[in-house]
Amino acid sequence: FKSYFDRRPYVELDDQGRVEYTEHHRTVGDHIAQVLAAGFVLDGLIEPEWPEDNPHEWGGWGPVRGALLPGTLILSAHLPG
Repeated sequence: FKSYFDRRPYVELDDQGRVEYTEHHRTVGDHIAQVLAAGFVLDGLIEPEWPEDNPHEWGGWGPVRGALLPGTLILSAHLPG
């Protein structure tokens, strides 16, 4: 497991050692700071709950992990003026 604050990329390699998948993790605070630094006004933040009727898993995400923390962040923002 990695710390929530560990911003190093998560990388999966194939059998030949080539990058097959990567995630560039940022904290919620990082995302909000980037939106504000770009001049936007933050209107809302939604972290949808895992749907109770969704038994499927994708990578590390599924009903068990989804019940503990959100896998999606939706920011709503606008440029003033």
